[in-house]
Amino acid sequence: MTPTSGSSVVFNTANSTTVDTQSNRSVGGIEFGNGSAAITIGNNTITTYGDIVNNSTAGQTISSSLQLSDSVGVSAAAGDLVLAGPIALSVNTQARTLTFTGANNTAVNGAISNGNATTGSVVKSGNGTVTFTANNTYTGPTTINDGKLVVNGSIVSDVTIASGGMLGGNGTVAGIVLQSGGLIAPGNSPGTLTGDTLVWNGGGGMVMDLGVSTAASDQLELNSALTKGSAGAFAFTFVDSGWVAGTTYNLIGFGSTTFNASDFSFTNGGGFAGTFATTSNSLDFTRTAIPEPTTWAMLVVAGIFVLVSRRFANRRERAAAKK
Repeated sequence: MTPTSGSSVVFNTANSTTVDTQSNRSVGGIEFGNGSAAITIGNNTITTYGDIVNNSTAGQTISSSLQLSDSVGVSAAAGDLVLAGPIALSVNTQARTLTFTGANNTAVNGAISNGNATTGSVVKSGNGTVTFTANNTYTGPTTINDGKLVVNGSIVSDVTIASGGMLGGNGTVAGIVLQSGGLIAPGNSPGTLTGDTLVWNGGGGMVMDLGVSTAASDQLELNSALTKGSAGAFAFTFVDSGWVAGTTYNLIGFGSTTFNASDFSFTNGGGFAGTFATTSNSLDFTRTAIPEPTTWAMLVVAGIFVLVSRRFANRRERAAAKK
C-alpha cells in the first residue's frame, strides 16, 4: 500500500511489510490500525497536516523524512513507534508544535529542525517515554507535561519539566526549569546529563543512581548557574547501583549557586544516612552507614554497663566518705 497524497492513510496488514512511498507525499495523517502487523515506511519525504498514531500493539517505523504543514501529534497509543528520518517542524514560515503522546514508547532517531520557520516547539505528554538520539536544532521551547523525555543527543533550546514529567538521558540541553512535581533523572543508569542552567523550584525532585564512585553514578553537569526557585522541598531519591559507605558523590556540578547544603533532603530504600555539602562548583553527598540493629544493641548494652559502673563507683565513694 502506497500513501495517497492528500488523504489520511490507515495501514492494516496481517503480515509485516515495508512500504515504499515511491515519491514525496502530502497526507492528512498516518494511522497504524488495531491488529496491524509491523510496518516500515521508507524513502522520500512525507508532509503531514494530521496526526501519526499507532493503534497496533506491533512496533511501527517511519524511515521517511517528515515535515509538518500544521501542528501535529505523534501517539504511541497501543505500541511503540520509531521515527528514523529527520523531522522539519514546518514546511512554511508558520511555527508549529510537535506533541508526543501515548502510553508506549517513541524513538526519535532523526534530528528535529525548525524547517522553514524561525522557530518550533515540542511537547511531551502521555505516560510513555520519548527518546531523542540526534542533535536537534529546533529553537522553540520543549515542555514535558507527562511521562519521560530521554535526551541522548542534544536540544539547543530550554526545557521545562512540569508536574508529572521527567527528563533523563546522557545528552545535552540548554536551560532547565524544574517545576513542583517534576523530576530529573540524569543518565541511563548511570550517566551524565548536561545543561546550561537549572532553576529548581520547590517540590521538584532528582532521581539518581549511586554506584561505587562518582564515575559509576548519575550526575547533572551545569555550565552555569544552579538557581533556587520557589520555596518547598528539594529532595533527592537515591537508587542503589552498588553504593558504598564513606563515598562522596558529586551530584551536581555548576558555575554558581544560590543554594545552601541545608536546603536538600533525600530518601532511599537502602537504610543509610548521609550529608550534603556545597563547594564553589558542586553539590556533593557523602554516604554514611546506619549501624545494624545488633550494633545498636551492643551500643545500648555498653551504655548501660557504663552507667551502672558509675553508679556503683559513686556508692563506694559515698560509703568510704562516711567512715
